[in-house]
Amino acid sequence: LGNTNECQWFGITCESNQNSTVTRVTLSQNQASGSIPSEISALTGALRIDLYSNSIQGSIPTSIGSLSLLELLDVEENDLSGPIFTTTGVLRLTNLVALRGSFNDFTGTIPTEIGNLNNLEQLWFADNGRISGSIPSQIGALTSLESIFAYANALNGTIPTQFAGTNQVNLTQIRLYNNALIGSIPSQLVGPLGLETLRLDNNQLTGSIPTQIGQLAFLQDFRVNENNIFGRIPSEIGNLLALQNLILNNNFFSGDIPEQAFTTLSSDLRFVDISNNRFLRGSIPSTLFVLPSVRNIYLSNCSLTGTMPSNYGTASNLRDLFVDGNNLNGTVPEIQTGQLPQLNEFLLHRNTFTGSVPASVCQLRNTQGGTLEDLWSDCQGNPPEILCDFPVCCNRCF
Repeated sequence: LGNTNECQWFGITCESNQNSTVTRVTLSQNQASGSIPSEISALTGALRIDLYSNSIQGSIPTSIGSLSLLELLDVEENDLSGPIFTTTGVLRLTNLVALRGSFNDFTGTIPTEIGNLNNLEQLWFADNGRISGSIPSQIGALTSLESIFAYANALNGTIPTQFAGTNQVNLTQIRLYNNALIGSIPSQLVGPLGLETLRLDNNQLTGSIPTQIGQLAFLQDFRVNENNIFGRIPSEIGNLLALQNLILNNNFFSGDIPEQAFTTLSSDLRFVDISNNRFLRGSIPSTLFVLPSVRNIYLSNCSLTGTMPSNYGTASNLRDLFVDGNNLNGTVPEIQTGQLPQLNEFLLHRNTFTGSVPASVCQLRNTQGGTLEDLWSDCQGNPPEILCDFPVCCNRCF
């Protein structure tokens, strides 16, 4: 590593003792390049190595495994490759509290020895693309785990039932989206009652949503979209009093949207996407529009029936309302002056609405001084299914 006193190097912190032991290497966002030298093993007193956001290449040398005191290893946002989980390297660091390796080009699998890192709180290896294989059951042994970011990789197999059980009570963040996971969502996955984020979207999961989901009183972000999940949307989601994002689109849910759930759901709910669930039937819950913070409601391409709830104008923060591609009928209700002041997109097409688009809705168009950019309806044909002045009111007719 050189002949000069390392304690004088930029980014190096030493302990004030007789040996001037290096305890920290802090070179984040420093435009560093090259590779991590195998001589890093000489830093036997190192507690933290932070190389975040540089242009470092090569692999993590297995010699790093000799740094038995190391608590933090942050190599996120570099150009590193090769395996991150090596049994003779990183997985020997049993004092690690934070392992951050996201946004690189790491490969390989997760060995069962991951369970040896029993002090680990942060396990981040997202967006490497080529970390593959299954999640070992030994991950359930990480009782101190607070967050796992493993999204945008090539993980497959099922989610182990040992993961996120009641022995991982500190877990608040689970982000496994954009992988190739299969099987059902284990009920044990909702064991940590402090869970705030549960993202399983864009996998190949099947089965139904466990009713135990309703136990997660602190859950803010719940996404299982882009899977093969079926069954009913559990009414227990109404117990999610902190929920902000409910994203269930592109699955095979059936039955009705549970209206009662939105009566008790979080007043902070902002984003609801249940679109592209062709077996979902019943009417649009009027309780959706009572939620004071809701901004986006996407119900496209289901098999919903009935009429548009007359209170849809009460959602004062609503920006997008998509109800296209259903079997809705009747007329589009009028709204009162001053309602829907932020509405940007309103898609009504591919239904069986009749009558005409109300003048009170047309007045929301940006051509009329409002914020509504897109208003689409079935106003094409002779005669059209629904009357709408094109392009002054509706800017697209189907």
